[in-house]
Amino acid sequence: MEPRLNVLYGPFTQHAADTGGWIKTFESFADFLTAWGEVVTEAARRDWGIVGLRC
Repeated sequence: MEPRLNVLYGPFTQHAADTGGWIKTFESFADFLTAWGEVVTEAARRDWGIVGLRC
């Protein structure tokens, strides 16, 4: 996904930038997605499941 993150720049700036959330820049958003991708990849390698819980 990392090489294609640039296609998300437009939607990010339109819908998510400056919403008062903890991800304020596209760079932070891209870093978050990259790190989350590493989590998902490692979970798949170990044949683990991932549960998303809203905090």
